[in-house]
Amino acid sequence: YYGMRALLVLYLISATDGGSNPGFGWAEGDAYRLYGLYTWAVYLTPIIGGMLADRFLGTHRSLIVGGLIITAGHLTLAATELFAITPGVPVSLQSGPGALICFMTGLLLIVVGTGFFKPCVAVMVGQLYEKDDPRRDGGFTIFYMGINVGGLLAPLVAGTLGETVGWHWGFGSAAVGMIAGLLTYRFLRPRY
Repeated sequence: YYGMRALLVLYLISATDGGSNPGFGWAEGDAYRLYGLYTWAVYLTPIIGGMLADRFLGTHRSLIVGGLIITAGHLTLAATELFAITPGVPVSLQSGPGALICFMTGLLLIVVGTGFFKPCVAVMVGQLYEKDDPRRDGGFTIFYMGINVGGLLAPLVAGTLGETVGWHWGFGSAAVGMIAGLLTYRFLRPRY
């Protein structure tokens, strides 16, 4: 999530005739509006996702479903590269409908997936300990340290790949990070 977020505006404002690494060629204002709408939706959907997890899915299933949907979103963003765009013309429904629809679908998948994923992660940390367990605060500290380390490293990896190798590599690296996290969770959960 943090890696892709670092690329979003840069990709959108990068020129469509950017040589081997073209973007969408949008004006900065339009890119920031989409970024703001996307960020708003990412922080709104966990309210609904948390209710669905509480009533129907449970935290474990909700986290897995959300992580898989987020992964699909990152892969969809990377697949935007497969669609033709018109050099020198900003991507729109008229000049690059496939690329625009693919990109917006990827963002929508990440928003929906985050709605399932985000509310369950912290709850699951809390479920590891009894209410008065002295290790509980330490568990949350480790949890938030992990988020902060990921928030530091992910933009460096995705940003470097996105700007130097290709935007789709940056978006794809975010998918790889999510898959690695899901696999770690899946295989280490029974032990820890």
